[in-house]
Amino acid sequence: MKNVVWGSVVIALGVLLLMSRLDLLHVTFANLWPLILLAIGIAHLGERRIGSGVMFILLSAAFLGCTFHWLGMTYERSWPLFMIAAGTGMVIRAVTGGERLRRRGEVSHE
Repeated sequence: MKNVVWGSVVIALGVLLLMSRLDLLHVTFANLWPLILLAIGIAHLGERRIGSGVMFILLSAAFLGCTFHWLGMTYERSWPLFMIAAGTGMVIRAVTGGERLRRRGEVSHE
């Protein structure tokens, strides 16, 4: 699963960079770094690590929002979103029992 996620991320970044080189899209790699967090989140979901997967996806969305100033977001004004993302991941992990399952070896990491 990890290879599929990381391969898809490389393909997506390649397409975005190609579109930028062809002047079809005006973004730089520096603006796309939160996509790495998105890939990590998707990989965690694939491993059934729901809490950490959701946390990484929410962090990615918050960083992308600040980078591209979605809805007027800036790092200065939006820092509580990062706390919310981390707390959401912790709550989901506690509710789903993810930590207990990992300790007992019931979750496989292939």
